[in-house]
Amino acid sequence: MLDLALQWKPISWAEEVGQIRASVGPFIERRMTERKIPLYRQQFPTRHDKAVRAQAIRGRMSLAGLHVPVRAPWYAAFQQELLTFPAGKHDDQVDALGLIGQMLEIIVPDPRPKKRVPGFDPNKDAYREFSDDTQLTMYARGELDPDYGAEEFTNVKTL
Repeated sequence: MLDLALQWKPISWAEEVGQIRASVGPFIERRMTERKIPLYRQQFPTRHDKAVRAQAIRGRMSLAGLHVPVRAPWYAAFQQELLTFPAGKHDDQVDALGLIGQMLEIIVPDPRPKKRVPGFDPNKDAYREFSDDTQLTMYARGELDPDYGAEEFTNVKTL
């Protein structure tokens, strides 16, 4: 792993908390220091069984598919493992793919659009508080006094 980290220079890697941290975690940390490999080890809790953990990537695969180089020498074994999971003999690649699914939930932004109010500028109006969505909408439409609530924020400057 450390050789790959030196070659590709990632800023972090993912690992399950359980056995890795307990058994080889101190060794990995020492070798990273000795070899001067600056790397953040993002640790994910081992929850439930492998089938449940694989659900994170399964959902993404059903929506967007999975890009896999079908001419790669390992493709047949990979496909066989995916298709026979959880009853198959091997499940390490499915387990790693499930971990990638957990990572994607953290690093890929939520694709759902945020609720926007026309006319509301979050950079300019971020410090204004409104008691409800009606006041926010009225302010965004210019139907509410622009200085509404300004007396509460005398120490805040709008840039």
